[in-house]
Amino acid sequence: MSYRLLALILALGLLSCGDSKTRTYENLPPEPQIEGGDRQGLVGEPLAFDGRASKDPDGTLASLTWDFGDGGQSSEAMASHTYLTAGSYTVTLTATDDVGASGSAVVRVSIAAKQVNQPPVPAILGDTTLEVAQLGSFDARGSTDPDGAIASYAWGFGDGATGTGTQVQHAWGRPGTYDITLVVTDNQGATATAKLTLVVQAKANRPPVADPGANKTAHPDEQVAFDGSASLDPDGTIASYEWDFGDGSTKATTALATHAYVAVGRYTVSLKVTDDQGATGTATAEVDVQPLAYSGTYAVNADPAEAWCSITKATWIPTQLVLTISGTTATADEIIPPDATPKIHYSGTWTEATRTFHMTGDFNEGMGIVHHFTYHGTFQGTDTFTGTDTEQVVSNGLPLCTIEWQVTGTR
Repeated sequence: MSYRLLALILALGLLSCGDSKTRTYENLPPEPQIEGGDRQGLVGEPLAFDGRASKDPDGTLASLTWDFGDGGQSSEAMASHTYLTAGSYTVTLTATDDVGASGSAVVRVSIAAKQVNQPPVPAILGDTTLEVAQLGSFDARGSTDPDGAIASYAWGFGDGATGTGTQVQHAWGRPGTYDITLVVTDNQGATATAKLTLVVQAKANRPPVADPGANKTAHPDEQVAFDGSASLDPDGTIASYEWDFGDGSTKATTALATHAYVAVGRYTVSLKVTDDQGATGTATAEVDVQPLAYSGTYAVNADPAEAWCSITKATWIPTQLVLTISGTTATADEIIPPDATPKIHYSGTWTEATRTFHMTGDFNEGMGIVHHFTYHGTFQGTDTFTGTDTEQVVSNGLPLCTIEWQVTGTR
């Protein structure tokens, strides 16, 4: 008789002297419980099993035993198991009570082969050649992950600097060759690296830009002002200026310069500027030197004592316009009375702007006889003008003096 049954009899007063009877009670088996029921898992990943809800209706549980169907076992109420092969398994939980009775419960487990995470594929698009201090741009948006998503982007610029994100910019302070690295990490922790080689060159000197100013119009002997101060150097300073005025004269070496042209004509003025690194820039402008509208007065004198006619200048002639006027000797000057003072006077004006020459004159015999004449000449071509005329002066019907003059001019 078990001690449990004896205790029960004593409690009920069923055992007394002179009355001895034996009764037998059936032990109830334990009831194992597996939380969660059937389940699925992956090869190599642990699965948890919970048998803590198991019980014995008429006693206590002595033990719990797990059989995972692949040879693996556990005696823990809460157990964990990892399957190494894909397939279907029957997991059995056996509960044993304190009198040796047992009961079992089962669940079905389906184990699938674990999918291997494929690493991401990084891609870099960006500059491969830069100058020192020039900002470079790099783009990783072409990176992909074949079985998930990219979680992060990490950049290294080869000079100790780093960056994050799909698009970055960076500038280098020294020339050299740098490896730009991109490390991408996917949503399952896999990483991959790409590299781009960048060459950083010393900053190229940009040449200066010369500015001699606008085209100009001037006259001979007029001082023309030139201003090159608008010239610039995009990445430094201008160290020197050199003006060539196009007429063979001495060059000027200052930003501001003046020059006078002697001859009429069109001249090309060249300004060359040199920057602080020796690079040069040149630009030109045109100067149109135009003649002035000159005018003057001349006199022709017939000297009876010398018996010849001469022409002299009565006023100053600009050096730019030279006139030559000549006369010839008289053929009958011996008949001029000794006391006669005949005079021939003429004056002329010329205007190159209209390309004409106009001359008027008179001859006074000294006896009240005055002869008047008029002469008009024109410029020939672009550089010279010429013309001739003859006036015969008579007295008492006889030739007194024949004057022939020729007017020529050059620029």
